[in-house]
Amino acid sequence: MEDGPAASILKSSLKGNHHHSSSVKLISETREIADEGLKLLQTKLGTTAYLEIANAVRQEALGKREERKMKRSLEAVTDPEKAAQKKIRQHKKVSKRCETG
Repeated sequence: MEDGPAASILKSSLKGNHHHSSSVKLISETREIADEGLKLLQTKLGTTAYLEIANAVRQEALGKREERKMKRSLEAVTDPEKAAQKKIRQHKKVSKRCETG
């Protein structure tokens, strides 16, 4: 079995090591692997094609985010009670996460 970053991530995940310092290391290693993969894709596709695809993906994500924002804004106007309940529920999640984190 290989002993690279991917192997250590898999081992950590399977063991269930979720301590703060190991989680930070795990995230860092995952980002390194993702960066390596993206660099490999850029090499294989060529810089121009890679950037066109990356920009299209980014624009799609921005469009979806804008749609969700518009939907929330519209809901706040059309059904303020439901919007308020969602906001309260979200606030409880965030505050609970801050207390335990």
